[in-house]
Amino acid sequence: MINKMINNKIIIFLGIVVVSLIGYSAVLFNKNKSLNKEIELSNNNISAYKGIISKNTKENAILRLDIKQMKESGDSMIMSLEKKIKSIESKNKQATHASSTAITLRDSFYIPQVIDHYLKIDTVIIKDPFNRATIKADSTGILFIPESSDNISFIYYIEKSYRVKPFFKRLIKFNFKKDETLKYKLENQNKSVRIDSVRVVKLEN
Repeated sequence: MINKMINNKIIIFLGIVVVSLIGYSAVLFNKNKSLNKEIELSNNNISAYKGIISKNTKENAILRLDIKQMKESGDSMIMSLEKKIKSIESKNKQATHASSTAITLRDSFYIPQVIDHYLKIDTVIIKDPFNRATIKADSTGILFIPESSDNISFIYYIEKSYRVKPFFKRLIKFNFKKDETLKYKLENQNKSVRIDSVRVVKLEN
């Protein structure tokens, strides 16, 4: 009888140990999974920032940040995107990606022309913060250098809307299904630049 009780206690003890080990293993597994995710994100962002520092605009890793990290990044372009994201996010709108591109367009025209031998011009005409022109002239000709800059941002987001629009129809049909529509919002600062056409494609498997 005593031996049976001892055996039962041993079995219960071993059961508790096994359950505890399983629980501890599950905790370790989740922590390891979370740590691996953090390492993956860190390596990704290190690669992206290396490309940014080296001014590699042709091909680079994509930054993976949350809203708080964007706000505290210290990068004016990223912080501007964070404000744009907050301005569109709502109950039915969720931002997924954002991009910001700074561009500069510069050209030059030289007109060889003999003008006043005593005339020399070296000036910059500024129309606004995004458009300017440098003019240089002397006895040999005139050099005209126009320059325009712009910052183009894209916010990609998911918008949820009821499939059946009028409320009374939803109520009659008892159809409260919401569809997801992928959308984007484009903004550019230089109003002299016209965006003629845009195509955004999400690859479906």
